[in-house]
Amino acid sequence: MTFDEAAYQSSFLKKHRSANTLPADLLPRYAISLPCTDAEAAARLQAVRALWNKLAGQATTLAKPARMCLAEDERLQAAHGAAMATAAFWQKQQAAGKQAAQSVVGQVADDLKQSHGTIGVVTSSLVERYATQLGLDGATMASAVTQAGLTQVAPADLPDDPGLADYRRLVERLAEGGVPTVTALLHPTVGEYGVLGRWSAAGDPKLRLDAVAITQRLAELDKLGKSKTGVAQRDALSMLNRAVKDGADLDRLALYQLAEVVGPTAVLAPLTAARQLAALGVARKDAAVLAVTLAERSQESAGGNAAKVTRLIASGQLREARVAARELPEGDLRAAAEKEVEQATARVQELLDAARRAAASRDEATAVRLIGQAGELSREDADEA
Repeated sequence: MTFDEAAYQSSFLKKHRSANTLPADLLPRYAISLPCTDAEAAARLQAVRALWNKLAGQATTLAKPARMCLAEDERLQAAHGAAMATAAFWQKQQAAGKQAAQSVVGQVADDLKQSHGTIGVVTSSLVERYATQLGLDGATMASAVTQAGLTQVAPADLPDDPGLADYRRLVERLAEGGVPTVTALLHPTVGEYGVLGRWSAAGDPKLRLDAVAITQRLAELDKLGKSKTGVAQRDALSMLNRAVKDGADLDRLALYQLAEVVGPTAVLAPLTAARQLAALGVARKDAAVLAVTLAERSQESAGGNAAKVTRLIASGQLREARVAARELPEGDLRAAAEKEVEQATARVQELLDAARRAAASRDEATAVRLIGQAGELSREDADEA
């Protein structure tokens, strides 16, 4: 059982450079592969500990996780002693890990069912974020999704802009013309259509949102005579005609408009947003995927602000992290961020207090090392010390 230092650094230590805690599963932390003999387990422990000690004294991004591993290892050795160097110990750890994983699957499934059960789908991007946050593999997350009774789907590819400079005027003309969407303007008789990928009509696959549809609708309106509604619809069609000549993608424009219409609702109630989309003619599955994507994107934005707090702490900017946490809206994310700041603050104080005791004992090397560790969380506090 040869120990590949480079592979271990890449697969484990690098993944936890910014973390303030280590995963509970000990096998990947100690690079233990089962089955193994007592001699192989002992040799692996010796090799891993030697690497941790080497990296802990270096000025690299791997020093922090290496020191965390050493600190945890010290506590584990105090609790288990020589038993750690036996295959039986690691077999028990593996069994306990599987049991814990099953418990996590149940918890994640419950969370997913509560948040997405009514709409029935969850996006792969949210599943990946869960996996990263909880340190779970793909198979475990797939089990949780299945247990929750959900279908995992790719998130909708939402355009960032309508691709039409005069978009607001187009929306106004659509409203004046009594048509809620671009699709309703171009194909008023289509009952159901898909919007993810290329626009498509359920009853007639030849139909498109294109120049041909614009020409046909203009001809149909000419037969109806003049009215305020007709004038508004002709204006909207003329705008779309110019946009197509300029290279605009009407499929993306239609999707952008739908996302804008139901976006505020999706943030509060994805199922209601899906029903609104279905009422506008969007196929049921596409409506669900679009609604849940909009809801998750909003949550991701809030989560991104919370993740900023973690990044600031990891880069030694504890004071900036404290401000960022206070700027989050009231709720679970803010509470978690403030707790993370409190824990980091306590850790900095603990390290600086230990450094002062070391300095008082004339142990300058230890004092400098402890201040350096505090600086990984708060450079300003370390500089002052």
